[in-house]
Amino acid sequence: MMRSVAIAGLIALGACAGCATNPLGATPKRAPGEAAELRKKVDAFLDYTVGTADSIPVELFSVAPLAETGKDTASEIQKTADEMRQHYAEIVELKARRVLGEDNRGYLALRNEDTIANSAEKNAVQQAMAAENDCRKMVYRGIARASEEKGLTLTRVERAFAARWLVRSVSGALVQLPSNDDEYAAFLQSPQGKPMGQAVHPGDWVELP
Repeated sequence: MMRSVAIAGLIALGACAGCATNPLGATPKRAPGEAAELRKKVDAFLDYTVGTADSIPVELFSVAPLAETGKDTASEIQKTADEMRQHYAEIVELKARRVLGEDNRGYLALRNEDTIANSAEKNAVQQAMAAENDCRKMVYRGIARASEEKGLTLTRVERAFAARWLVRSVSGALVQLPSNDDEYAAFLQSPQGKPMGQAVHPGDWVELP
C-alpha cells in the first residue's frame, strides 16, 4: 500500500517540476531546483528497480490524483517496477556483453548483432530488450500523462531517465550520447565525458572509458 502511494506521487511529479509551454515550440529552460527535483524522483525510482533500495521512499513524493486513462495507475506502475527489478540482472548481463546499449531517449537498443551466436540467441536478446522497453515506456507515459496539464511531456520524462541511465552506466558500457546541446555539454564535463574530449559528438554511440 505504501509503495503504491509512493508511485502515485511519482506519476504526479510535474506538480514539482512543471513548466510553461513556449508558444514558439522551443524547449524552455528549466530552473535548477525544478530539474533537481525531477532527477531526485527518477533516481528514487531507479534505485528500487535496480535493487539498491527495498522500496521507493514515500517521503520523496507528494500524494496526488492518479491518471484515469489506460493502465497508468499507481498499482500498475508498481507492478511494472517490480518486473523491471526482477529481470534487471539479465539486462545487466546483456549490456556487459555489449549486445544491448542505452540510447539517449531512455530505452535499450540492440548493438553488435554480429557477435550474437545464432538466430535463437538473437531472438532471446530481442525479447529481453522488448520486455524492458515496454516496461520503461509504460512508466514514462504514466508519469507524463498524469501531469501533462502542467507541461510535463513524454519527451522530457524520457530524457530525464536517459540522463540517469547514462550516469549509472559502467566502464565499457555502450551508450548513445545526448543530442541536446546543453545535456551534451554537461556530459563532457562529467567524469565519464572528460576523458573523451572532442573525439565524440552529440548523438554518437560510444563505449564508456
